[in-house]
Amino acid sequence: MNRKNMIATAALLLFLSMIFSACALNVKSIRKPSETTEEIENVPTSVPTLAPTLTPTTKPTATPTRKPTATPKPTLTPTPTIDPAEAEISFADQNAEKAFLLADVNAKDFYGQPVELKVGQVIWIYTPENETTDETSRFFLPIAEEITDEYPSENVKASRELFFDMSENRYGMTCFSGFPEYDLFGTEANLRTNLKRVVEVKPWEQIDLMSQQRYLMRIDWDRDGSSDELFLEYDGVRYNDPFTLTIRSGTDGSSYREADCLYAEMFWDNSPYIGYIIPEKLILAQKPNGDYVLLICENISTVYDDSEPEGAAAIYYNPDSMFSVRGMYDAFGCEDEVLYVSGRSGFFYGIWTTKRAVRLNDDWTLDTLSDTVYYLNSWGSYTYSREDVNIEIEGPSGYTPSVLPEGMVIIPEKEVLDSDGKGYLYVRLADGRKARIKAECNYKYEYGERIALLDGRDDRDLFHYIVGG
Repeated sequence: MNRKNMIATAALLLFLSMIFSACALNVKSIRKPSETTEEIENVPTSVPTLAPTLTPTTKPTATPTRKPTATPKPTLTPTPTIDPAEAEISFADQNAEKAFLLADVNAKDFYGQPVELKVGQVIWIYTPENETTDETSRFFLPIAEEITDEYPSENVKASRELFFDMSENRYGMTCFSGFPEYDLFGTEANLRTNLKRVVEVKPWEQIDLMSQQRYLMRIDWDRDGSSDELFLEYDGVRYNDPFTLTIRSGTDGSSYREADCLYAEMFWDNSPYIGYIIPEKLILAQKPNGDYVLLICENISTVYDDSEPEGAAAIYYNPDSMFSVRGMYDAFGCEDEVLYVSGRSGFFYGIWTTKRAVRLNDDWTLDTLSDTVYYLNSWGSYTYSREDVNIEIEGPSGYTPSVLPEGMVIIPEKEVLDSDGKGYLYVRLADGRKARIKAECNYKYEYGERIALLDGRDDRDLFHYIVGG
């Protein structure tokens, strides 16, 4: 075969191959892969209706929101930081005084660091409430230039402040790093008064009441068989100012009752005619049944009887309120476990204050224990005779009859009268000798006049007396 015939044959074969491929593609479009040749011939010529294709709704294109352009903030100039330790504290409206420490003590500074202070260290004390150094006070170290200053400065830097550990001791007193204020701070008041701020009072003891003291009584106040600690204090101002009572019971000293503001008005319910209570003396007395009674009254030895004693406050145990109060008409005194009550002299027109030994009964009545009535004081400390008076002068072997001439001074000391009001008035002469005068004073009245006889005659005819000085 020549070259042309070979090319023509190849071209024919290529053409036939292309036709055959086209037919094969047409058959593949209607035959499933698993169908045989016979099944292809039975495929129906009609095409099933297809579900309509949903055209998606086109959403409108959102217009983009344009953010506002932020205004740039100006750069702030930093404020200089002030050291709080350099801040000044003003004490223009407070009490201030210069003091010194009475003992070595530990404190803290402004930054909380420990500071060891030595006895004798000078400090400033500022107290807003009162003149007493307490938990409201503030303490500062003076600088070198201020050591010789008489008064503290009104403005003090905070860095100079001292801080003590505050606590309360078993007596209820505020302590500074373990010290009560009167043991730590040498203030003018502490040095001047030299007070014992806790004074222990025993039964049948008479105590002078003083301000800023606390009076401690270790007794079984409620009579339950356990020892109690009873405290009494008052503000030191006379007349109608309050007392404060606190009672602590048990070995731990826990307080279970406190009563404030025991005013005189509270005593008037059962004694409406007593005056204001003058707290000069404190007596811890007992009734025959063992109940304790606190008697608070004026000093019996300085009562001028022509003006009458103001009365006494009696404070006693009450199971409902722990403390109850009542008023009593007299002033009281105590000596050698004997209770005395104030009275008026039977002679010299009753201008002398007297005292008589008594027993305070369970029902608050008083029983006289002795016929002796002691003369205490009067507006005048003596009297003198208007006429000659028969007297008896005490000597080594007893009393000897004598005569007191007119114009002679006597100092009344006591009267001793029996149940009929008869006995003697005992006096002291100007030279120190002791004497007595027959006396009768039964407090009966004849025609409106009192019977008070000395040497058988009216005492006012024999002796001069002074009322009101």
